[in-house]
Amino acid sequence: MLLLLGACAAPHPRPHSRASPTQLWQARQSVLKAMSHWGVSGRLAVKQGRKAGQEHIIACWHADGTYSLEFLSLFGQLLARLEAAPVAVTLYLSGGRRFRAHDPDQLLQAQLGWSVPLQGLASWIRGLPVVGRPAVRELDQAGRITRLNQQGWLITYPRYQVVKSVDMPQKLDFRRQDLHLQLVVDRWLKGAQCSSR
Repeated sequence: MLLLLGACAAPHPRPHSRASPTQLWQARQSVLKAMSHWGVSGRLAVKQGRKAGQEHIIACWHADGTYSLEFLSLFGQLLARLEAAPVAVTLYLSGGRRFRAHDPDQLLQAQLGWSVPLQGLASWIRGLPVVGRPAVRELDQAGRITRLNQQGWLITYPRYQVVKSVDMPQKLDFRRQDLHLQLVVDRWLKGAQCSSR
C-alpha cells in the first residue's frame, strides 16, 4: 500500500485541465514543498565504470533538517546506515565501524566507493529542483518534471505513480560522468513510519 504525508493530500490537477504546464507545475511545487517528515523505500541500482550493484534503500527526511538512509542487501541485511544532522553526518557499517564527516557525499564515496547525490536528493526525489541553485528543467503536459539538470547531475523521471491523488516519481535516473544511479520507489513513507526507523 502506498502512503504519503497528509500535506500531499491536495488533489493534483489532471492533464486535461485547461491550465498550462507551467501553471500546473506551480501548483505541484506548493504541494511538494509542504511535505515534511516523509521518506521512501525502494531499490537502488548503481553502476560506475565496470562496477555495478543493487541494494534496497530506505530514506527518511524530517522537519528539523535531519535525515537518514539505510542501505540493505537484496536479502534484507543492513549494509550501511547514514544519519545526518545539520552540522555533521555519521556512517555506520557492519562490524560496529563508525565514520563521521561534514560532507555526506564524500563520506559515502570514501567508505563505499560510490555516492548518491545527497545534497539534492530530498528535492530531486520529489520531482523538485534544489531551491537557490541554477537548474534547467523540462515539463510534461501535466506540469511534472521529466528532465532536470542541476549541480552537475542529469536526472530524468521516466515514470510517475499516483499517491494520495498526487503524482509522485516512481522511477528516477541520475547520471554524472561515469556514475549512473537508478531508483525505483516501491513505497512512500509518512511520519510515523520514519520515526520507527
